Amino acid sequence: MASLFEQVAKEHGVPVELVSRSLGRDRAGIDLAINLPFLLLYCLAAIAVARWLWRKYQPAEHGWIPGVMMAVFLSLAMAIGCTMLGEVWSWIAEGHRVGNSHMSHRVERLWWVRHQSGLFAGAVIAFWVAAAAAARRVWSSGPASADRTPRAHPWLSSM
Repeated sequence: MASLFEQVAKEHGVPVELVSRSLGRDRAGIDLAINLPFLLLYCLAAIAVARWLWRKYQPAEHGWIPGVMMAVFLSLAMAIGCTMLGEVWSWIAEGHRVGNSHMSHRVERLWWVRHQSGLFAGAVIAFWVAAAAAARRVWSSGPASADRTPRAHPWLSSM
């Protein structure tokens, strides 16, 4: 590593200490440019899946319980997929940016790798927000307000 730092310092005309200290710093703009498109795609996918969910499990027909259970399941499934695909996305983008797909120690500097649990939690919350907005949309376009009381699944109400 020392010879690499010396070569970079020589090419850019800076001290070797500056090169070694700057390793992995000032990546906020790069991380934003790499990850923001994926996060936007995830939010659009969450909105689409949430709308599909409430069309498939309409509260007027099935009650709220099946839709809520599917929302919980789909939020976890989509968050797992988002975490895995986001990491792959950032690997590919970083490899393309640098011009070498061999990541080696650079993988430890990727934002997605360093914040997996926070990104997973954020993906779950983003899906819940999308599902709540879609449910509110179904609720507001549904039957008259007298019929809007939440009810259990039909087979539960027959007991």
